[in-house]
Amino acid sequence: MAKILDKINLKPYYFLATLSREENYPPLDSRYLSFDYGENWDIEKVCAIWKKTLRLIQKKSGINKNVGLYIHWPFCSSHCSFCFCDVDILASKNKMQTYFRLLRREIISLRDIFSGVAFDSLFIGGGTPTFIPNQILENLLKLVHSTFQMKSEAQFYIEATPTTLTPGKIRILKHYKVNRLTFGIQSLDPKVLAFANRKGQTRQCAENAISMVRRELNAALGLDLIAGLEGQTQRSFLDDLFWAIRMQPEMLHIYHFDPRSNTPYASLGRRVSISRNTRTRSWLHLADEILSQHGFRQARAVEDEGLLRSFEVWQDVAARWWNASILGIGANALSHAYGSAWYCHLPVASFIDEPLSFKGVAFEEEEEVRGFVIFWLETKRLFSRRMFKELFGRDVLEVPPVSVPLRDLEKSGKVRITQDCVISLMKDPAERLVWFKHFYSKRIVKRLLAVHRSKYEIFCERQGIVALEDLAKTKYMQHRYYNCLSDRYKPLF
Repeated sequence: MAKILDKINLKPYYFLATLSREENYPPLDSRYLSFDYGENWDIEKVCAIWKKTLRLIQKKSGINKNVGLYIHWPFCSSHCSFCFCDVDILASKNKMQTYFRLLRREIISLRDIFSGVAFDSLFIGGGTPTFIPNQILENLLKLVHSTFQMKSEAQFYIEATPTTLTPGKIRILKHYKVNRLTFGIQSLDPKVLAFANRKGQTRQCAENAISMVRRELNAALGLDLIAGLEGQTQRSFLDDLFWAIRMQPEMLHIYHFDPRSNTPYASLGRRVSISRNTRTRSWLHLADEILSQHGFRQARAVEDEGLLRSFEVWQDVAARWWNASILGIGANALSHAYGSAWYCHLPVASFIDEPLSFKGVAFEEEEEVRGFVIFWLETKRLFSRRMFKELFGRDVLEVPPVSVPLRDLEKSGKVRITQDCVISLMKDPAERLVWFKHFYSKRIVKRLLAVHRSKYEIFCERQGIVALEDLAKTKYMQHRYYNCLSDRYKPLF
């Protein structure tokens, strides 16, 4: 290893790598992807944060001016074994009504701040957003559309399951102009579904729901599958894949089973072996080849395409590709106010009691460039220097918060910097999970170590520096987003 990295104290990097399974910046360090180390904020603080960001968006050139809206609906009919989300199972109608009233309270609190702001996207996720009484769904969508302004070309995206989407809900979604809908299919193998505790779903049920969407709703259709579920074989996974191809979706998302500590699967003491994960990765590579042969491509920003913002990828998660601002509403929702802060709501159990309480991390523009570099090198393995300059107004090597660590990693053979782009040479996800901490600001590192002081002391005393191969066992999640290129689909937006 080059001398430049020999001088770095690795213990904090290794310790911070154990706090989260994914690389985000600012880092998420809690069970439900939130900021345990964040400050306690109230709605007045949140409003002040957004005032600052909206002034910045209005006055400053060379930054992403897009703003997305995310609303979290945490209720589900059952808790699938693979699910790591913050959910509430089989809640009563009264509890859902209470939750809706809390959403309404928050939305009204933010109404004046966002007066005149046109949102680029609206995403309702969960939970299961279609596990909701029709009247509450209609009241929610009516409230959102009467309070917030949407651009004419905005994407309105909702998640659904075949067992919860009804003709009545389709009529409501159509009335409020939903133009993208994704079914969480995951698997159609009865054995796999039984292991996953996913009740009521059959192939016929899924096909009926898809037919209903095609017939009644002018929306881009997405399908989600998971590779590597318990009881799944390569044959059953490929059966699901070929079925999904026959359904001709505009988007196909394939996730690698990721049994985090807060999944029902892991809570029963179950673990996934390295050999099983290796096998699942081989299925994903095979899926790449098959989908390519059937006219699909992976959704990614190709360097010479510049800032790709097609309907295929624009949603609250993909908006992070471009450092866009996201207003999150509801339990455990994550928000990003560009140049000001990231913050999250409390988990659903606490949200009911303290609906307008938040955990926040103040975030200046300098931190935006750190987050961008980490996010792109982790998820896409490279980014275009031209794209960076479009977003931030300067070349990446002219911005010290990222240029200094980039040069350190370049000298150590961990990244390559060309005239056009910056490329990560680290193939091991655990290695990336450690070395991307080199981009963290001293303020964030200090705060994390202070909040997790007792854990860090134990780590230093008993564990020492964990081997990369041990860290590798904690991070397996991979996913693929595929988009159909067939001419049979006309542009919807």
